[in-house]
Amino acid sequence: MHGDPPQRIRSKIAEMSERREKKGLGRMTFGVAAYSIVRDTEEEARKELARITDVKQCAAGYENYRQWLAGTKTRPTCFARRLFSQ
Repeated sequence: MHGDPPQRIRSKIAEMSERREKKGLGRMTFGVAAYSIVRDTEEEARKELARITDVKQCAAGYENYRQWLAGTKTRPTCFARRLFSQ
């Protein structure tokens, strides 16, 4: 649920909870991951956000991103759009 708005997270949690309840399983614990970008100006913060969320093949760190994707079942294009869109 990384990067989803609260409304989407709420519906996902409700769906997962309902599915577990139907199977007689206990409640799950959910958590939130977040990060802060702190710079002197809004412009500098937005520039840093653009830098760290750039998943183009020419971007620095793209190889690490590819390695991470190799270990997930998430479709890369869908993931990148949802995770890094504003």
